[in-house]
Amino acid sequence: MMLTTQEINEQHRYIAESDVMLMQLETNIEALTEFIRLGKQENKMIMLNPAPYTKQVTHLLSDIDIITPNETEASFLSGVTITDINDAKKAGNIILQSGVKKVIITLGARGSLLCEHARTLYIPAWSAVVKDYYINATS
Repeated sequence: MMLTTQEINEQHRYIAESDVMLMQLETNIEALTEFIRLGKQENKMIMLNPAPYTKQVTHLLSDIDIITPNETEASFLSGVTITDINDAKKAGNIILQSGVKKVIITLGARGSLLCEHARTLYIPAWSAVVKDYYINATS
């Protein structure tokens, strides 16, 4: 079953009441395009997590305010293989050229990188102790 543009339009009231619209690519592109169109019509901030990646997303980028790709998705969007922070900066700047206002590339254990037209900011990840707790829910 796929989400339809009609179903998106039926949610226009909720879109109008929102401040930020966050979406990802597990929805069909036609419905996503309509969702973005309505959001822009209502002057909403549009955020996109481009996962799972599809080439079809490239025509939507100029309408996206903030995009949050991981390293692999940023590589697909930019054509730059990301192996270090400098590669991520190059990729982020290329993605900005598509019309996106802010690019936040998540870099796993290395942190994240914010790219805007006026600045680039690397945010290292915090060290954390990972504990695996097992809870027996059957007793």
